[in-house]
Amino acid sequence: MAANSTANFVFVVSVPSTVASGTSLLQTDSVTSTTADPNSANNSVTVNTLVADTADLSVTNTPSPVPVLAGGTITYTQVVTNSGPSTATSVSLTETVPANTTPQTLTGPGGWTCTVGTLNCTNPSFATGSATITY
Repeated sequence: MAANSTANFVFVVSVPSTVASGTSLLQTDSVTSTTADPNSANNSVTVNTLVADTADLSVTNTPSPVPVLAGGTITYTQVVTNSGPSTATSVSLTETVPANTTPQTLTGPGGWTCTVGTLNCTNPSFATGSATITY
């Protein structure tokens, strides 16, 4: 390598989605040569990168029937989606009671706990994918 020159390198790694948030990823680089080096203290560097979780959550809501007849019932179907890339933790879906209605049932898929009294469904660990909840 010529004196007063620079060489740039790019090193790419993937981090599995199972690595916990807050984990430190240490990466070290070193350079050596058979030529004498008067300052070997700058021949190695270590960087620390923290892992952070991110989960892209979204919800849709579809009423049926539309319109509803007085004295009838409306079923609201929500689809909660985690587009990732990480598993979402402590997920909560909260329903709002429409004016002039009374809550009847609130159900969700496996892994979800739904309570009609609080109008809330929770999931402690929601992996990427979708869940359908009916109110």
